[in-house]
Amino acid sequence: MQKERRITDPRPDIKEDSVLWEKLLNLKMVALDYDVCWLLHGFRCQGTVLVKHNDTYVLRPLVGKDGWESAEEYKKQRDIYLVPHRDKIALALKEVAKELTKAGA
Repeated sequence: MQKERRITDPRPDIKEDSVLWEKLLNLKMVALDYDVCWLLHGFRCQGTVLVKHNDTYVLRPLVGKDGWESAEEYKKQRDIYLVPHRDKIALALKEVAKELTKAGA
């Protein structure tokens, strides 16, 4: 029996949301969709953070030395790479929020 492989946060230096990223990248719906999983992984590598918004989380750029060059660059890349998958990403972000609510976080 093969052991399930977990994806770790590629930016553990951004401590505030590292646990959230590990939950997101390891959700079955994300992990089973190679494109979405590695797009999110890449955006995290660049310096994207998860921010609580109402009953879900949203992706936001960390702009500066350890992140995106500018908010405009983030938006440009987001529109090219993430927007085509926005429904699946939104569902996954909502699932992370739901899991944390169940866990009492």
